[in-house]
Amino acid sequence: MVIETLAKRFPQLYLKPEPGVSQSELYRAIVRKGNRYEGSLSHFAGSPKDSLTREQTPAGEVAVVFLAARADFECFYRIMACRCEPVEVPPTMGACYISGIHDWSRIHAHMAAYRASGGDDPSGEFARFTAIPSNYKETFLLLSDGPYSAVPAERTHYDSETWLRLSREIRKYHELTHFVCRKLFPEKKNPIWDELLADCMGLLFATGEYSVPLAQAFLGIENGVYIGGRLENYTGGAPDCETVRRVTAVMDRLVHHCGAERAAGNEGYALLEALERRAEEICPELADLFA
Repeated sequence: MVIETLAKRFPQLYLKPEPGVSQSELYRAIVRKGNRYEGSLSHFAGSPKDSLTREQTPAGEVAVVFLAARADFECFYRIMACRCEPVEVPPTMGACYISGIHDWSRIHAHMAAYRASGGDDPSGEFARFTAIPSNYKETFLLLSDGPYSAVPAERTHYDSETWLRLSREIRKYHELTHFVCRKLFPEKKNPIWDELLADCMGLLFATGEYSVPLAQAFLGIENGVYIGGRLENYTGGAPDCETVRRVTAVMDRLVHHCGAERAAGNEGYALLEALERRAEEICPELADLFA
């Protein structure tokens, strides 16, 4: 069981999200002091479909956690991202990445090895080891199941089973795109472009092609008209016709630039970085939307 494996490294997963847990002595002892703890995981259902993998990116390594049960996805998010408090999780949230989580098991293992080797300055070694965040901090990419962006298989040319499988891949690489861009290009912030690029890379990684009709469906655009979907999350309300026109123009230009970059030998994360560097050239229509 994926949760059981993770709980051995992150004992806070044994704690059921409830009001005030983040202020409890037990929670603080586990998270801040690295105290070992073991309890019940009955607040997780678990599924044979759950998985735990690792993804190498140009911005660092990420642990990818896929939890098939929606309730498990929400519970994990509350524990690891919200300090075990029972916050509301928007039904539209299907993935997220959680960074800066202390993995005390790495610290314990390092200190045990240090002592076994004859080290006689544990306080100093602890300070040296924890001075490097990558030594002990973990980043999770948390994924749920279901059709990507709530687009049913009937609106794609895939059967239901294939679409669910591809949705997981699109969702994973969408979030990994955000992770890489925020790490490598922190100065570039345009919510609509960020989503267009992330959807583009998700499709490319999962299917091998950037389908404009699918990309439009993900945002709630059909035949050049906004019919309701994710786009309004980034425009502060239902977008007007002009905004929709600009977004679709950028999508069309993305097709051209993807083709040109791939012809030049850029694929995967190299393609992502190339497109991000050319963002101003690809999406001039979006520049004044978030000035």
